[in-house]
Amino acid sequence: MSNFNTEQLEQLMRSFYLISGIRFVLYDSEFKEIMSFPKNDCEFCSLMKSHC
Repeated sequence: MSNFNTEQLEQLMRSFYLISGIRFVLYDSEFKEIMSFPKNDCEFCSLMKSHC
């Protein structure tokens, strides 16, 4: 994450969520979550992940 300004990126993610209501998640090249806003999954995503 050293290549990113995490404060600005978090503000962008927060703004995107407030406008769209869609959770924003940034993944690395191995599909591991680096950061997200909001931090927790919505109920639907949690339910889907629990049944995988």
